[in-house]
Amino acid sequence: MIKRLKAAAIAAAFLLSGFLCSCTDCDNSTPVERNGQLHVEGTALVNEHGDAIQLRGMSCCDINSCYEFFSDEVCDTLISEWGCTVIRLPVTVRSLDNGYIHFPDYYYEEVCEYTDALIAHGVYVIIDWYNYFDGDPNEYADEAEDFFNRISERYGEYPNVIYEISNEPHGESFLSDSSREVDWEHDVKPYSERMISAIRRNDPDNVIIAGVPHRNQDLDVVSLDPLDGDNIMYALHFYAGSHGQELRDKVQTALDNGLPIFCTQWGDSLDTGDSGVFYDESQEWIDYLNANNISWCNWSIGSRHTESSNVLRLYSDRFTVEQKLAGHWPDEMLSDSGMFVRTLIQS
Repeated sequence: MIKRLKAAAIAAAFLLSGFLCSCTDCDNSTPVERNGQLHVEGTALVNEHGDAIQLRGMSCCDINSCYEFFSDEVCDTLISEWGCTVIRLPVTVRSLDNGYIHFPDYYYEEVCEYTDALIAHGVYVIIDWYNYFDGDPNEYADEAEDFFNRISERYGEYPNVIYEISNEPHGESFLSDSSREVDWEHDVKPYSERMISAIRRNDPDNVIIAGVPHRNQDLDVVSLDPLDGDNIMYALHFYAGSHGQELRDKVQTALDNGLPIFCTQWGDSLDTGDSGVFYDESQEWIDYLNANNISWCNWSIGSRHTESSNVLRLYSDRFTVEQKLAGHWPDEMLSDSGMFVRTLIQS
């Protein structure tokens, strides 16, 4: 009840200021007003009424590349017009001389600014520790624990927030002298237990999503030795042009073993972000996710990265930065991926 009241208070403040988006649903309710506090039952994500639900939405590339992107107008567009019920906010841990470990206070405030705006619009928000360049999350585990302690202390009373505690574990183990590959037993599971403990000190019940080895694909292996605790899910990532039935077989094994899965990142291109849209392969994946009630976020929106994996035509000189930040994008501002993904969210 406290979480619902606090989220409602922020929404009311924005409404009084003229900032709250309208909703296309007939009851004018937001996703969080309709579903409230989420929890996990078996393999399902369940709302406060006990109904299994599927969240669909967008992931920004990373907040480090999305300067001032989540304006009120952009939030309104993604939620009211596109129908997003979840938005993912990756916080890059390290990137050359940038990232959270270099400027922790700056990026903490940045992610909080975006989170506050999205909470005010009544949408679910995944706050992701985006260790893209540092594949073993243990390399910056101290910083991650501090980050999630601060985030959960600030947002533990809000039903909107979902924690994604590592992005795509991969590569060599930071803890091993033998240069072995990152694995679940020795690396990712102990790290996950540490982050879950930090979050649960402040937030006893919001959903936590754990990463799994080999860039969130070894779900079958993890399903044999899952984490203890309630309201824990496991991340799946795929790119339709690069990953197909072999990965779906691993996902199906994990589901059969009772593992709850959230697809926090998927793309309709190759895993390099290039090559354009693989329509048939993407649709096959979406049909599978929908059939199994697996929530998903598409990659990506808001960054300056390659257009084939971005739903906006960010490279086009036909449109100004102000037009892109103003939201309410006409079709000609969307990439082929954007037109396709918007339809998938709305359907």
